[in-house]
Amino acid sequence: PEPELCVLLGNLLENALNACAGQKDKPFIRVNILQNGASMLTVTVDNPCPLPPDWEGQRLIPRRRDAPGIGTESVKAIARRCHGDARFQWKEGMFYASVMLNP
Repeated sequence: PEPELCVLLGNLLENALNACAGQKDKPFIRVNILQNGASMLTVTVDNPCPLPPDWEGQRLIPRRRDAPGIGTESVKAIARRCHGDARFQWKEGMFYASVMLNP
């Protein structure tokens, strides 16, 4: 549904913007959205992130303490409701968010 897609994109972009804030090198955010077949949608958001994120099991722990930090959990919940999956990875200074939706 459109409102859930807006929440999903908003959370992913907000996280990417926060990760890029204050970086000395030229930060960037790469967004790809691809429709596969009649209904499957793949969303990826990649951005530089010099420090690895903090994890508690499979859950990302936010560095910002002024917000409750439910963005990635919200993305995962939306993906599950849409019969999909959400994965987050940090590797060599880059953060990768990948979401597949199959409503």
